[in-house]
Amino acid sequence: MPDSFQHIQAAVNRGVVVLTLSVKKIQDYNVAKEVESEFVKAYTDAGLSNVIVDVGQLEFLASVGFWPFVGLYHKVKESGGRMVLCNLSEFVENMLMRTQMLINPHAERALFLKADSVDDAVELLSGGE
Repeated sequence: MPDSFQHIQAAVNRGVVVLTLSVKKIQDYNVAKEVESEFVKAYTDAGLSNVIVDVGQLEFLASVGFWPFVGLYHKVKESGGRMVLCNLSEFVENMLMRTQMLINPHAERALFLKADSVDDAVELLSGGE
């Protein structure tokens, strides 16, 4: 994947797009929109249906920070793929659980699956749920 991005790195692992977020905070509109644009471009350019977003460096997520993930989710859904978030900090995971955006046993309508690592996420996407 030849494109260079400011806020993410993009790669392919076993036929799955892996987007690694390199920012520590998403708390303002401009950064949120830039991250969303980079997510969508990298995903679209890869031409694959499933995507993993590694958020291991993300420490803080304001409400505007949900936009990049929701925007990417809609692209993935249109393509018939699945999206997994991995390496979530306790804070980010709690934010996503409280909004019921993250899969958990009590939130059937959650948008995102989660995994502990990129390898676990690849296995989840290649081995089924």
